[in-house]
Amino acid sequence: MEYKYIVDKNLDFLNGVESRKLERLRDILLTDAEGKYRSTVFDESFDLLKQEEDDRKIKNWQIFAKEIQCFGGNSLANAVRRKGVEYEEIVDDVADKMELSDSLKLKNVEEKEQAIIDELKKALILKDWNNLAFVGKMLARSISEKLAAAAGILGDVAKQSLLKEKMERFSLDMLQYDLRKHYDSSSDMEVLLQNAGADRKNLLCKFVNLVLDNPAKPLKVLNPNWSVTVQSIVEISRLRRSTKGFSVAFLGATNSGKTTLLKYLQTGKFVSLDKGTSGVESYSSFYSPLVEMSVKKGSDVSGGGFYMDEQKALCRNKDLIFFCFNPKEIIESIEKKNDFLARLGMLKDAEESKKILFVATHCDTYSKEEMKQKMYEMIHSKDMGDVADKLNIDNSYYVNLKDENQTKEMIGDIKVKYLREKK
Repeated sequence: MEYKYIVDKNLDFLNGVESRKLERLRDILLTDAEGKYRSTVFDESFDLLKQEEDDRKIKNWQIFAKEIQCFGGNSLANAVRRKGVEYEEIVDDVADKMELSDSLKLKNVEEKEQAIIDELKKALILKDWNNLAFVGKMLARSISEKLAAAAGILGDVAKQSLLKEKMERFSLDMLQYDLRKHYDSSSDMEVLLQNAGADRKNLLCKFVNLVLDNPAKPLKVLNPNWSVTVQSIVEISRLRRSTKGFSVAFLGATNSGKTTLLKYLQTGKFVSLDKGTSGVESYSSFYSPLVEMSVKKGSDVSGGGFYMDEQKALCRNKDLIFFCFNPKEIIESIEKKNDFLARLGMLKDAEESKKILFVATHCDTYSKEEMKQKMYEMIHSKDMGDVADKLNIDNSYYVNLKDENQTKEMIGDIKVKYLREKK
C-alpha cells in the first residue's frame, strides 16, 4: 500500500542533511536492536538499501520522513487516510504520555524535543539510582546503614546537584544507546514514558491507575510505535542541531595545541600527532560528540610566522576563537613572548571579547594563578594599546591536552557558557 508524505515544515530540514548522516535514522526506522527488519515499514524504504549512494541522495530523506509519520500514527487510521501524522503531533503524543503537555503548550517543536530528551535522561538516571538504592537497603539489613548510603541513598540537595551534573554529561549518543538497547519494544518504551511522567499525574489519574491496576488501553497494533517514535525524536533533534552548528578558529604559534584541540572536537578524544599543521589544511563540517553540535567547515592554519595573515583572516566572523599558547615558552623566551603579543594584536578588530577563549595548553608547567597574572601583565602592557579593552582574561582555560578528562571538562564548560544559545 502506498502512503503519502505529508509536507512537514519540521522535517523538511532533512533535505539539507548529508545522506551518510541519515544512517542512524535509517537503522532506527528499518531494524530493531538486534538488526532484524521491522515488520511495519514499507518496501520503498528497503529499496533504498539497494540503491547506489548518488541515487539515494535526492529522495531518501523524504521516504524516512514518511516512515516517521506512519510510525507515529494509529495503524488503522493510517490505512484509511493513506498517510501518517505530522511530526509535531508525534512529539505532542510523546509529551502527553510523559504528562508534559501543559508545560509545553506555547513551545516550539525544538523546545518540546529538548523537554522530552531531558525527561528521558532524568528518568534513566533516577531508575539507576533507585535500583542502586534498593540494593543498598538490602545490604544494610545485614551490614550497616552506612553501606546503604554509599550505595546511592543521597540527601535531597546532594541528589539534585549530582543529577544536574549527570544530566549535563549524559550525551545524546549515550541516551540513544540506552533507548536502543533496553527499550526497543513499543510496550517497554511506553512504560518508560509513563514512569517518567508519573510524578506529574493529577491525583484522580493516580487513583484510577491504582484502583484499576492499569486501565484497559486500545490494542497495541493501533497505537503508535512508541519505541520508534521516541528514538526518532532523539535522532531528529541531533540532526537538527547538526545543521545549525557554529564556526571556530584556532589561533596560536607552532606546537601550541591548535590541531590537538581540533581533533578533540572531531573525535571526542585525545589523538597523538606526529607533527603539527604545515601550511593551510581545510576540514569539512563535522558533528562534534563533545559539544553535541555541528562545527562548520574551516581551516587549520600553521602557527609559523609566515602564516600570521592567514590566521588573522581566519578569525573574522567566527563564533569562537581559541587562542592556544604554551605558557612555558612565552614566559621563558623573549622571542616567543613577542610572537604571543603580536598574535594578540590580531584580535583588536574582534567584535565581541566573549568570543575569544585563551587556552594555556601545557598547564602542568605553571600554576593557573601564576599564568593568569602573567597574561594580565602582558595584555595590559603599554605596548598593547587598547587591545586589553577587547579581551577578557577571565575567558581563560589552563589544561594539559594529553589529559582527556581535563580537556573534556574544559570543552563541557565552553559548551554551557558560550554555545547554549546556538543549540
